[in-house]
Amino acid sequence: MPRQRPRPSEEREAARKGLAERLKKAQAERDKALKAAQKAIDEAEQKFWRAVGNEVKSYHGAQGDTAELLDYTRDHVLKQVKKHSGTT
Repeated sequence: MPRQRPRPSEEREAARKGLAERLKKAQAERDKALKAAQKAIDEAEQKFWRAVGNEVKSYHGAQGDTAELLDYTRDHVLKQVKKHSGTT
């Protein structure tokens, strides 16, 4: 099998510059998509825990029932509801 010749220096530098530009563009696109995905996750979490927060107030003992049905501790439910409802 014949050995490949190394590229001439100028050609390699031009190829490297093009590669760097394409990689930078791909990385920016990925970062933008990840940021949008994280925003969607955050919005879904907030909507879910606000709904849970409304449900735990529906009757006496609902917080315990909610925790059991969601397979979380009561403390976790309380903390997440507080976190996503904006109360401290």
